[in-house]
Amino acid sequence: MRKTGVTGLMLLLFTFFLSLSVSAEDTAVCRNGTGTVWQDGKKLSQLLDGSGYTRVPVANGTEFNIVCEHEIGALYLEFCTAPGEWTLISEAGERRCGENGFLHEYIPSLSGHELTLRFQGDGELCDIFLLSRGERPDWVQDWQPSWDRADVLLLPAHSDDDQLFFAGVIPWCLEQGARVQVAYLVSHNDDMERRNELLDGLWCAGLRNYPVLGEYDDIGRSTSNHLPFYEARGIGWEVFEARQVELYRRFQPQVVITHAEDGEYGHGAHKFYESLAVGTIDSAGNPACCPASAEQYGVWTPRKVYVHNWPEHQIRLDLDSPLPSRGMSAFEVSLEAFRKHTSQFASFSWWICSSRTAAGLELYNPAEYGLYATTVGYDDATDTFFDHITLYDEEERMQREAEEARLLAEQAAEEQRQAEEARLLAQQAAEEQRQAQQAAEEQRQTQREQRYRAAAVLVLTVVAAGAIVWLIRNHPRKPGNARSRQKEK
Repeated sequence: MRKTGVTGLMLLLFTFFLSLSVSAEDTAVCRNGTGTVWQDGKKLSQLLDGSGYTRVPVANGTEFNIVCEHEIGALYLEFCTAPGEWTLISEAGERRCGENGFLHEYIPSLSGHELTLRFQGDGELCDIFLLSRGERPDWVQDWQPSWDRADVLLLPAHSDDDQLFFAGVIPWCLEQGARVQVAYLVSHNDDMERRNELLDGLWCAGLRNYPVLGEYDDIGRSTSNHLPFYEARGIGWEVFEARQVELYRRFQPQVVITHAEDGEYGHGAHKFYESLAVGTIDSAGNPACCPASAEQYGVWTPRKVYVHNWPEHQIRLDLDSPLPSRGMSAFEVSLEAFRKHTSQFASFSWWICSSRTAAGLELYNPAEYGLYATTVGYDDATDTFFDHITLYDEEERMQREAEEARLLAEQAAEEQRQAEEARLLAQQAAEEQRQAQQAAEEQRQTQREQRYRAAAVLVLTVVAAGAIVWLIRNHPRKPGNARSRQKEK
């Protein structure tokens, strides 16, 4: 009995741990040893090492063949440079991928043990993650396209500024239900790892709509406005103006948030992006300025523009109260997101991690902003970006409700019209029925009267005939009359 009990317990434990392993396998990642990537017969182990620092170039005609011991349920790729559209070949056939140009791309709903990736453009691939069937792990980024219309356009110069000098802004705005679009200035083409850190940090902060990546080289930490450096490279103000105006027109932001005028700690790129953000407000609303984007998107003037640490018309966000959806404060969320910027953590952790709260930061406080420009009036509330603003989701909800109310009113009016038409038709039918009944009754009355007259004529005729007969019978001829007739003869 004791041996049987021990055996049963061991069997129960084995079954329990087996169920755990199966459950874990639902979202397991095929790493080296269980998955292999081949190119022209050469094994590319660096694509499965999970390191953004190793990369493999791709070009038109490049093919990677992937084999995995486990069935592949989904694919997650991290590019350093997006190659444009490419083709995924599996047992189910071919699938076009890369249409959005995302650096991190998630492809679900796969099956089988082998895949082929065929590229048509130039790029660099950092990592391939082969996922088995099950729910997508939280760390796997399934990006959605950028917004058509954004409540907030956040303008960080570099890939970590959104979690440093704007720490807490993204999770705070998302908690309010705002659509947040981020657009960077610097490309980080000289340090591709920072682009992957950028996406990792944004995803951790809660953003799900793909950012606009920067297009321009980082000139360094010069304290001078960077425009002269760009002009020396042949990139003048008009180029930057056209891009910024297009951003405003494309996303139609209600609120724009940009760097401090002094560049926070004096960074020239921060200063330049701030001057660009405030210097193109009027241009974006002028159809004569940058006519190409005006024709494509129409013109747009941001309703409110906030400058970090601007001394006028200040607001102060509460970034330290727990967010109901996250269980931590907006500032704490951004601290966690900043840790994704491993290449920059040592440079700025001394400042951003010096306080457990945003309110405790004396330098470059990320909770303080000033209203630089407005088309909707100055703020009455001093703890929000959205005073005098109706968020797009709310605006669209109100429009849907108004449209639904209009359609319901139209439907009710149509039903009332149909009911009135039915009533009139019923009334007309009733009148026609009454007239028909009246005509029938009149006809019957006429027929009765005709029968009465005929009967009366018949009676009178009979009476007259009877009278005549009676007269004839009761009044015999007189004799004189007979002699008179003889004389006449």
